[in-house]
Amino acid sequence: MANAKNDTTPATETADNGPVDVALVDDETTALRPGTDVASIIESMNDPSKVVTTITGEDFDARLALASALTSSDPVADHLGETILLTDYVITEAQFVAKDTGELVTAPRVVLVGEDGKAYHSVSVGMLTALRNIRLAVGSLWGQKPVPVKVVRQKGNNGFFFHTINVVKE
Repeated sequence: MANAKNDTTPATETADNGPVDVALVDDETTALRPGTDVASIIESMNDPSKVVTTITGEDFDARLALASALTSSDPVADHLGETILLTDYVITEAQFVAKDTGELVTAPRVVLVGEDGKAYHSVSVGMLTALRNIRLAVGSLWGQKPVPVKVVRQKGNNGFFFHTINVVKE
């Protein structure tokens, strides 16, 4: 590995799922998984179409609320069985390397924002589908009052488990 401060020369180390490229930047090691599309990530930084959200407003506080939801969320898996009073959501793309194939996969990253401002994330098509169904059902009434949803874990037809949300009556 490179030893000089600010030397960004890639080196190779071994991780649990094989070799990864690493770079030393300001004494911090950053691992680049095989297949990581860094160019695509950088390109999307200036593309607002890569984010779908109900958090509105162009003022600084609204933009900070969006940034907070994207960067300070808890995994929904840590909140199974809990009810969230859903007021907003953010949907972006997430990229990761599939354990079984080693291929770079793009999946939806759904962030749910509760009435208390806490955010919860899941990388799951099941979560995206549930949110879409709720949004379609509520329609133009979205935002008039929070939608109470319970975080659950379900088994799909393929035998894999996923996280989703169900509307609950108060």
